[in-house]
Formats: sequence, C-alpha cells, structure tokens
Amino acid sequence: MDGSGTEPLSDQELNAVFVYGTLKPGDVRWPIIEPHVVSTRPAAVSGRLYDTGRGYPAAVFDRVGTIRGVVLELAPTDLAEVLELLDFVEGTVSGRYQRVLVTTREGAPVWAYAFGESTDGLTDLDGHWPDVS
Repeated sequence: MDGSGTEPLSDQELNAVFVYGTLKPGDVRWPIIEPHVVSTRPAAVSGRLYDTGRGYPAAVFDRVGTIRGVVLELAPTDLAEVLELLDFVEGTVSGRYQRVLVTTREGAPVWAYAFGESTDGLTDLDGHWPDVS
C-alpha cells in the first residue's frame, strides 16, 4: 500500500524498483539484476534504514525519515521474470521481506522490499547503506 488512497498498480503497469542496499549498482547483488535494467537514477523515499548485521540492510517504509537509494527501471519484457526473481532473492516466501508499493520524493510509484521482521536491536543507518568502495 502506498498511502495515496489509489488502487495499487499491477506488476505489468509498474516497471521500476527502488533499491537501497546490496542490489544497488556496484554492490554484491547488482549482477543479479543488472542485465534487466534499462536505466538508473538516484532517489529517496520515506522510511528508516537499519543494518541487520548480516551484510544487508532492512528498510521500514512506515517510519519517519528518508531512505536514499536508486530507482532501477526494468526492461518491460523482463518484468515478470525479474519480479519473481527479486521476490525469491528478497525472501518474500519466508516473510523476511515483502514487495510493497512506495512513492519516491519526486512522486514516482515504485516497487520496493520492506523488512518483515523486528528492528529491535538493529543499528539505524540514517537512511544510507554504505556505498561499495
């Protein structure tokens, strides 16, 4: 849910994903999605970002704050395959993350993956997962 009161977009209508951690260009999971990306742009969404201590961050979009990341525009012909892959990689089956619709600060609706576990004891990253050197 994006909080706008409008009907959510279907997978076929929305071909952009907001990434904020290991799927960002240059990070460890970037090669998983890179072949399907047609463009990238910096972006920010509302929420808080935490360090899980496991080598990847956790985003919670219903909290006050700003998460900085990248919007990846996906090739429309690859969209269903990529979303299925990302759902698997992000652990939606286990409930670790859930694909949700969020809106960038520029007003664009995008898919993102929200952390589905408790953030108690996790370190707040002030909205930014460190860039890979």
